[in-house]
Amino acid sequence: MVFPRSGGCLPSLYASLLLACLCSVARGYVEPRKFLLASNARNGTIYYGQISNNGSVPHMKVLVKEGLEHPQGIAVDQKRSLLLVADSGLRKVVSYGLSLNGDTMSVDEQTSVADDADVRWVAVDGTGNVLFTDELRQKNLRGFGSARLGGQHHGERPL
Repeated sequence: MVFPRSGGCLPSLYASLLLACLCSVARGYVEPRKFLLASNARNGTIYYGQISNNGSVPHMKVLVKEGLEHPQGIAVDQKRSLLLVADSGLRKVVSYGLSLNGDTMSVDEQTSVADDADVRWVAVDGTGNVLFTDELRQKNLRGFGSARLGGQHHGERPL
């Protein structure tokens, strides 16, 4: 763009167009949808519900209804679209691929992340490390690398 050096109205026209573009971008911002996920350790299910603008969750839908025994801890790895579940009945940390189609959330097949661990909770950090505690062995562990995604439990390391 070349602006006239003096006296012209072109610079103000460009400034007005730029301002109009910025305003339309600002008006076009759509806040991301937010969901609440909850586990029911009694019946081995995980539910989800969309959080409304006023902060309520009108109803919960079943996300995982089979393959879990006692899911006590859940975490979402948002960057990799994974649901991580600490299941003390299975004695495992498992993961599911998460997908969202409109307002419907779904999971793919269960993948083992850590086997033979007395787990009650699970967390994931920003780099994808899966953190959990094996209570019987009294160890805090971290699954990393291919272990956190591929189901191989040899990648576990004490923290």
